[in-house]
Amino acid sequence: MKLLFLICLMVLSLTTSAQSQPGLKIGVRAPDFTAVNYEGKQVQLSQLYRNGPVIIVFYRGGWCVFCNLQLRELQSRLEDFKKYNVNLIALSVDKPINAAKTVEDLNLGFEVVSDTQTDTLRSYNLIHKVSDELAKEYKDKYGIDLELASGRKDHVISIPATYIIDQGGEIVFAYANQDYKLRVSSDKILEELAKVKVKGLNFIPIEHATMIIQSDEKSIYVDPVGGIDEFKDYSRPDIILVTDTHYDHFQMEVINNLKQSDTIVVGPKAVIDELGFGEVISNGESKIFNTVGIEAIPMYNLTPDRLKFHSKGRGNGYVLSLSGKRIYISGDTEDIPQMRNLKNIDYAFVCMNSPYTMTVSQAASAVLEFKPAVVFPYHYRGTHGFSDINKFKKLISKNGKIKVKFLDWY
Repeated sequence: MKLLFLICLMVLSLTTSAQSQPGLKIGVRAPDFTAVNYEGKQVQLSQLYRNGPVIIVFYRGGWCVFCNLQLRELQSRLEDFKKYNVNLIALSVDKPINAAKTVEDLNLGFEVVSDTQTDTLRSYNLIHKVSDELAKEYKDKYGIDLELASGRKDHVISIPATYIIDQGGEIVFAYANQDYKLRVSSDKILEELAKVKVKGLNFIPIEHATMIIQSDEKSIYVDPVGGIDEFKDYSRPDIILVTDTHYDHFQMEVINNLKQSDTIVVGPKAVIDELGFGEVISNGESKIFNTVGIEAIPMYNLTPDRLKFHSKGRGNGYVLSLSGKRIYISGDTEDIPQMRNLKNIDYAFVCMNSPYTMTVSQAASAVLEFKPAVVFPYHYRGTHGFSDINKFKKLISKNGKIKVKFLDWY
């Protein structure tokens, strides 16, 4: 009942000093900002949108019922957002210590930052001042201390708003409403994200070994398996790349459903023979398919009791040359010399599911030797559960220049 009265009080009494049409509009360049997150680290907008679109959600504070409902909903759809390689930021005037409490209470898995000086709110035209009388009533009747929450005496908070920023720093979606009860839904955000053109490279995990690599010009499906619905939200493949004949890498019916008349299917001889069509590439060969350079790297087991899983020459790992970057996909392999001898790899996808491929220690040892700029653990589900990718990250931390990034494979 107390909560109901509070909500009613907010609806009837809250006033705003902001303009009648708050916020910035579509087509405007998003003002850059640097804010402190709940861990005390600085987060800069322009650094984030270089890697993919950014969603910025301005909220009133962790004390706001409607804000917490929105943040919970965003968290529930976080995995859907990640398919678009986005960074999600929630921003308020709350002090970092209070932002941290919001993260903990709501179990949030995205950036929550503080704008206690209100510089960002002003640059986005989202300033709202709660009257002194109402601020006092909040505190006396409901225990909501706006000054304690933000450290500010003027009771300024944010008008709720949501923006999508593309990789050029332009606002491509904008929603701001002085009626704080009205928020844009996650479904609408996802609908708008689907319209945003992602520049450069985008790595989309589907499951286990299945992924989509997108550039500005090409869409490459790697080991597409599973239900066809897994791929319905993505552009059709220019190239389908298959590493091995095993069922978690190669399913003929899926390829037949995905390929278009101009799709090129590339794989080792064992795969192409079974499929009945496509382009063969063998260990050690380098070819160009649809302007994409593809080098076939051996993948096989070394340990005597694992030799039965992957014989040398049957399957391929790959190095792709795409958008000026070299991308290594290990396939099912142990830490073979051909992997350790790789050079100038920008992105590496490295398997680790003992006993079929590598242990975590083997994978880390190999990565530390060939030194990719960025490494993604993948294919890490085995007979005894999941490999410890956090241990892998810790082992790689010996080389501070290699970045370990986790994608949502499972």
